[in-house]
Amino acid sequence: MKIPLLLMLTVVFVGGFLLINQNIPPPISISPTPSVQPSSVPKGTQIVLGDKTYTYFLYEIKEPANLTLIPNFVEKKTSLSLFEENHCLFGINGGFYTQANKPLGVFFANHNYIVKTPHERSFFNGFVYKKNNKLIISQTLPESEGLDFLFQSGPLLYPNQVLRSENDFPARRMVLIEIVGNKLYGVTLTGADNIHDGPLLSEVPQILDQMPFPIQKGINLDGGAASAFITKDLTLGEINPVGSFLCQK
Repeated sequence: MKIPLLLMLTVVFVGGFLLINQNIPPPISISPTPSVQPSSVPKGTQIVLGDKTYTYFLYEIKEPANLTLIPNFVEKKTSLSLFEENHCLFGINGGFYTQANKPLGVFFANHNYIVKTPHERSFFNGFVYKKNNKLIISQTLPESEGLDFLFQSGPLLYPNQVLRSENDFPARRMVLIEIVGNKLYGVTLTGADNIHDGPLLSEVPQILDQMPFPIQKGINLDGGAASAFITKDLTLGEINPVGSFLCQK
């Protein structure tokens, strides 16, 4: 069948245009920051602070003798991988780290100091360490003898504390606390509708004061995007790699 010349030219033109467009990359689509809807948020305990509502999750560390500290500054494994590979029953991230992938402050694990000199900024005024099968939260740097692991973090947290922080912003928070009776808990504080959101750092002591048991002291760990909190029933994973991982087997 003969095709009219005008129709033939039209087909060639359109076909050529489509062929050329196959090599044109699609326009870049920028997605908004993901947010977790209320139906997707695991069920925790809610606390109201002024006009804000936060959620917290707790895990009692009943066997501190079974705690290990896993450095993750170089390998950058996911917290879930660390949790599964080390057969953890509970896991929470450790302290802060720098852009050079070094611990911010003193860090001792696997019989080795990665950093031996404490960070001098007053914000990082606490130490978490295991010695004689006990987990200790302290303002004092311990002696190396008999030390199982050690890392620096902060600030230390106390009841009725008024905490001021420069450049304070909302973020998911990770905390270790010791309550009356020397019981230890890992705690995460999140937004009521978004597990990647949370309180201001200055609000953390006020939230801890509302918990249903008397707190003796606590310590703030790394939070925000580089934080993780995992139990057999709950996985709050990180966006950026955690620098270290505290694992109870």
